[in-house]
Amino acid sequence: MIYDLAIIGGGVAGYSAGLRAGAVGLRTVLVERDQLGGTCLHRGCIPTKFLAHAAALFKQTKDLRRYGITSDNVKFNLAAAQSRKKEIIGQLRTGIDQLLGQGKVDVVYGNAYLCGEGLVRVDEQDITAKNILIATGARPFPPILNGAITSDELLEMEQVPQSLTIIGGGVIAVEFADVFNALGTNVTMCLRSDKLLHRWDREISQSITQSFRRRGIKIIPNCDDFLDFQSEITLSATGRVPNTQNLFGNGLEIRVDSGIVVNEYGETNVRGIFAAGDVTSGSSQLAHIAAVSGERAVDHIAGLPVTPFPEAVSCIYISPEAATVGFTESEAKKRGMVVAVGKYTMTANARTLIATNERGFIKLIAENKSHILIGAQLMCERASDMIGELSLAISRKMTIETLAANIRPHPSFAEGVSNALDNLRGKLK
Repeated sequence: MIYDLAIIGGGVAGYSAGLRAGAVGLRTVLVERDQLGGTCLHRGCIPTKFLAHAAALFKQTKDLRRYGITSDNVKFNLAAAQSRKKEIIGQLRTGIDQLLGQGKVDVVYGNAYLCGEGLVRVDEQDITAKNILIATGARPFPPILNGAITSDELLEMEQVPQSLTIIGGGVIAVEFADVFNALGTNVTMCLRSDKLLHRWDREISQSITQSFRRRGIKIIPNCDDFLDFQSEITLSATGRVPNTQNLFGNGLEIRVDSGIVVNEYGETNVRGIFAAGDVTSGSSQLAHIAAVSGERAVDHIAGLPVTPFPEAVSCIYISPEAATVGFTESEAKKRGMVVAVGKYTMTANARTLIATNERGFIKLIAENKSHILIGAQLMCERASDMIGELSLAISRKMTIETLAANIRPHPSFAEGVSNALDNLRGKLK
């Protein structure tokens, strides 16, 4: 059989592309060397968010007296939590397998190797396809210090360490610092730059830094000698590298520059070969963006209209959560935009006062002349849920007045969006 599409990689980009291909009638085969779900399901998004949820629950038990609840001698069993994590992963993996089956996508397990245009070798089996989509994802950079581990190994631990040094100050580093601090570990963060989350909104970076230090997390900027801060466990969280090794045959000159180089439709420089997700150059390393990139590549292959790429939403799953979409104030000003900024501090929000002692905020950026929302930065409870409304508003070029007309329930965390909009309306000309 000659397939319309062969997909290499069963992670988010790969299986999302497969489901889309099945839906539009392309004869599709998906090749996976390990297990469906990829990094996100097995070593990334899902296990880290499960541990973050478990750690947050454990942390809340120390605060229960505020609610008239007495709890004594509460303990955290990481091995038991890992068992539940594996159950969830297994259930989700089964769901992906069933969805691909319903979409009539053939799944083949083995190591894929691109022999040339239209030909993929999986171990000893040759697969012929009119188009090939590479969705092999990425893996952690090797540890930069002898004896250090990556996030892959940390996620499999069954004992909470007494001390943890984290090399890095990005999202992965911040999320693990939050989790293990909540579990009682003595956490030290060694930053190679001058601050946490140096690519994020300045106020989010500062707020998380202040929150971490209040909680006893030691943060050391511009660290150049990591040996001085070694702990029971040292995590090297310095980024990820695309999986392109042992993938291309001799003579197949696909352009690679810190990932596979593609155009807006996911096309490489070789006819009929596409790439999507974390394996591509300049990838955001976000699962939801990987899914969209896979689906857009399939639409282009099928000759369907390809919708504009949506606004990229970034989230940090700590307590409280952080989320951002669109421009920050500084980014907008660098582009010569005249903007107005509205902000609401969540310490005045009823749901926040009920749920947590942590302060937070919602900040909205609008173009001054058009009143169109162009950016949002949130640090508060349920930020990852509330950012969806603001992402849609930016994509649809909604004005502040249109957004302000929407009714949000009281009391709710989302009510803070209405308050931030009110503050912003007063600043627009």
